[in-house]
Formats: sequence, C-alpha cells, structure tokens
Amino acid sequence: MKKFFKRWDLPVVALIFASLICLFYKQVIFFDEMFIKRDIGRYYHPLRLLIRRIFESGSFPFWNPYLFCGLPLFATLQSCTLYPFSILYYFGDFSRMFNVFVLFHVFLAGFWMYVLMKELGLSRLASFFSAFTFAFSGYMISAINLTISLSGAAWFPLLLFAYKRAHDSVRARTRGWYLWSVLAAITLLLMLLAGDPAIVFISFCVLGCAAFYFFFEKLWETRAISLKGLAPFFLIVLIFGLISAFQIVPFLEFMRSTDRKAMPWWVAFSWSIPPTDLISLVIPFFNDINWYFGDYWQV
Repeated sequence: MKKFFKRWDLPVVALIFASLICLFYKQVIFFDEMFIKRDIGRYYHPLRLLIRRIFESGSFPFWNPYLFCGLPLFATLQSCTLYPFSILYYFGDFSRMFNVFVLFHVFLAGFWMYVLMKELGLSRLASFFSAFTFAFSGYMISAINLTISLSGAAWFPLLLFAYKRAHDSVRARTRGWYLWSVLAAITLLLMLLAGDPAIVFISFCVLGCAAFYFFFEKLWETRAISLKGLAPFFLIVLIFGLISAFQIVPFLEFMRSTDRKAMPWWVAFSWSIPPTDLISLVIPFFNDINWYFGDYWQV
C-alpha cells in the first residue's frame, strides 16, 4: 500500500480533493445553483459573460459599451481576458462553467499547497492537512465572491515551490535554477492575468523577504557577502516585467484616468481591519458577535 501511494501520490491526492469539492459544493455541481453572493453575482459573472459574447461575435473585448459612455475592458485587468483558464467559460452553459472555473481554482489551491509542503519535507499526512486547511480556509471560501483574488491566490503555493527550487539550485550550484526562475515568473504572470494586482504585489513582497532572508542567512554562515542567492529573485522580476508588459502597460495607462490615482488616505484606509479585531483571530467575530448569527461580513 505504501509503495502504491508513493507511486501514485499526486493522482490520489488530486482525486481526494476533487471528491471533497464535490461533497462540500454539491449544490453548484449537481444541482442548478450557482455562486451569487456579493461581487461574484453583481460584477464578475456578468463581466465574464460579456467577454464571452464579445469573443463569440468575432471581436476582441477592448471596450465595454454598457457602463456610462463606455469603459476600457481589457485594460481593467479584472476582466481576465487573456487568463488561460478563462477558456473554461466556453465549454457549455456559461453559469455552470463559471461554477467549474471557481471550483477548479479551489482544487488548484489545495493541490499546489500539497506539492509545496512535500517539497518542504513534510509527511504526506501533514502535507495533505496543510493543503486541506489552505483550500478550504475562511480566506479562500470568502474569496469565492472576489473571483480574481481566488484565482490569483490559488497559484501562490506553486510560486513558492518554483522559487524554492530555484534557490536550492543556486545553492547547489546546478544550472537548472534559471528554469525554475522562469516557471516562477510564468506563475506570477498567471496570477496577474487572473485579475488581482494586490495578490501579485503581496507575492513579490513575500519573495523579496525570502530572498533577503536567504542572503543574510548565507552572510551569517560564511561571514562573506554573496549576491548569488539573490539572482533567482531578480531574474524572476526581470522576466515577469518582460512577459507581462502586454497587460501591465494598458492597465497602468487606464489607472491614470481613474480616481484611484488621487485617492485620499481615509478612503484607502477605510477597509482596513482595526487593531481591536486582532482578537477575532482567536475569538471569531469578537467585535461583531451579532453578525455570527447573520452574515459573515464584519463591520
């Protein structure tokens, strides 16, 4: 049994996760129900349907003529126009395939987290528990209504996996480090095309922290400055900048025409979690206990 599971490790885990998703989300898989609460029903579902119809008409979705006097569509980034897995929308009834798109990324989140944990040396059981905890965590469940955040975060474990492989290859002085760096850059591109620039920004922050941690770790061990450990990070940044320009350039141009370029600090700060809500990490809804019996959304 151990040999069987060792040989078929990833397929077995993938099958288990697919089964769990079918169990937990049976309403949207086996019945005529769909994800609808908040932004997913008001924004992402109609937006992606519009893009599908524009493509089916033989045009490219540069422009959305249905909001105000018209707005850029491809440049908004949240449209996910060229996100490769948006192709799922075209394989049948749109609402049903939209559900498939969402649950596919829940699956990816768990699968890639399992791969990452195994890479870090955890046991199969611990790796599966970590993957289960991530894929079905409160954040990932709540991110379903923010489809772009779900789609981007699902690739985060793969990004860390590729970066670790690149760093380990540099440390072992093998040539494969740049290939792993390319994979990490492509993963970041997928996260960008998924539509949430905040996820990409946070991912760069995490990679930067990891890179400088490894740099100072090496400095402490050898008492000598070596920049080789930073090479994967800077190569990832360079490659990502080159291969993502087709999306970033129109996005930044569009941003110049929005009110967010001059957003007051009080507006940007208004959705931040107040310090007193840190208690809610231990005691759920500590400041908003009445919401515990109503909606998950806190004041």
